[in-house]
Amino acid sequence: MKKQLMLVSVLCLVMLWMGCGCTPSFVAPPAAPGGTPNQIVSRLNAEIVRGLHLPAVIERLAGAGLDATPSSPEQLEAHIRREIDKYRRIIALTGAKPEGR
Repeated sequence: MKKQLMLVSVLCLVMLWMGCGCTPSFVAPPAAPGGTPNQIVSRLNAEIVRGLHLPAVIERLAGAGLDATPSSPEQLEAHIRREIDKYRRIIALTGAKPEGR
């Protein structure tokens, strides 16, 4: 799902300037316990995608400034891997460290 906020846009500009890329998005994936059979994961995904295409759901999300961009479990995994790589670069470029450690 994407949420278009000015703050997200500013953050994206900074990240682009740093050469890290930016996708202004909010990802709220459903999760299942590790080891869940692929057949069940596929069925859950299909039902969630079906639900996200319902006019009432689209309208409710739009009212909150969101639009759904459903994907497959494989696409989600690829997205998460790209985000991990992106934030590793940001941490390396900025020298960011955890606070309180």
